[in-house]
Amino acid sequence: MERTLAGDPFKRRCENTKDYAASVFPSVLDEVTWNVAGYLLAWRIAISREVGSIRYSAGHSEYLLINGSETIVTIQVLNHQLGFSTKGEPT
Repeated sequence: MERTLAGDPFKRRCENTKDYAASVFPSVLDEVTWNVAGYLLAWRIAISREVGSIRYSAGHSEYLLINGSETIVTIQVLNHQLGFSTKGEPT
């Protein structure tokens, strides 16, 4: 059985238009949700005793979480994602 990619978001947004930088998320809210969930996972890793720091990328933004000063970065990430969600623009 061959799988068709006609309804595939990547095919519609990237392959058909040849714009490989296009977002593959169905909506900005989905992308923001993905970015925040990924950040929370990175944050959890960064606060463990065995890890000193972790670098997290979301879209075109990159954040450095350092154990003990992650609150500042968390506020920065959440503000960026809030801005993207209210503007309706992908990261």
